[in-house]
Amino acid sequence: MASTTMAILLKATLPVFCRVQTERDAAKGAAPAVTMPIDRGFTKVSIDGQAVELLVDTGYWDLVVMDGDWYEEKYGEGACGKAHSGCYFCPKVTPCVFNANTTAKSDFVGNAAIETITRTGMLSLGDHHTPTPFTFRVARATSWIPGVRPHGFLGLSGLSPSLNQSVRNSSVDGSFIEGLMHHNLIHRMSYTLRTGAHAQISDFISGRLTIGDTVTESMESNYSFFHFPYGSEYSPTLPRT
Repeated sequence: MASTTMAILLKATLPVFCRVQTERDAAKGAAPAVTMPIDRGFTKVSIDGQAVELLVDTGYWDLVVMDGDWYEEKYGEGACGKAHSGCYFCPKVTPCVFNANTTAKSDFVGNAAIETITRTGMLSLGDHHTPTPFTFRVARATSWIPGVRPHGFLGLSGLSPSLNQSVRNSSVDGSFIEGLMHHNLIHRMSYTLRTGAHAQISDFISGRLTIGDTVTESMESNYSFFHFPYGSEYSPTLPRT
C-alpha cells in the first residue's frame, strides 16, 4: 500500500524548484501556471463551490478531501467548520457511496489509513478562477494518529509504482499534477515554493506555491534544484523539501 509522511518538511528558506517531466510543446497551447498561497502548510481550493483547506504534501500524489457527512458524524455537528478539516459534502442527489466495490485503501506512516472513492467535480485553484471538471478523492479515515483529526491532501508527488492495485486502478488522470497537465491547467510538471525565514511561524511552511512554473536561466542561482533518478527501481515522486 502507499505510504507517505503526513506533511511537507518545513525548514526551507530558499525558493525551491522541482520538475518531474519535460514541458508540453508551447506550440500546442501552453497553459499558465497555477499559483496558490500556503498558510502553515495548508492551501485552499474550491470544489463545486465549496472552499476546502488541504495540507500541501510533497510525499503524496493526489487531491483528497474528507467526506463531510462522515466527518461531522464522527466529530460532531459543525466540526467541518473548523480550520483544516478538509471537508467536502457530496451532493444529496448523488451521495458518496463507500463499499467494497468502490473504495481504495491507502496506509500512511503513524498507523494512519484512509479509504477513498473517486468523484468528479468543478475544481478551482488559487488564482485560476475558472472551474474545471476534475477527478479527485473523497476519504474517510479508518485509523489515524491519536489526538489529531484527519485532514485532506493536495499531493505534489508523482504516481508511485508501489501503490496497491485498487488505488492505481481508480486513478483516472494519474497524479494530481498529471491531472492538471491533462486538463491544460499547466504546461509543465513542476512546482516552485517561495518562502523565507520570516514566514516560518510554525513547523509548517507559509509562502506561495506555483505549479507548472518555469525558472529562467537568469534566476537559477536563486533556487534550489533537485535531480530525480528514473528507472523501474525508482518511484517518480518529488522529494520532501
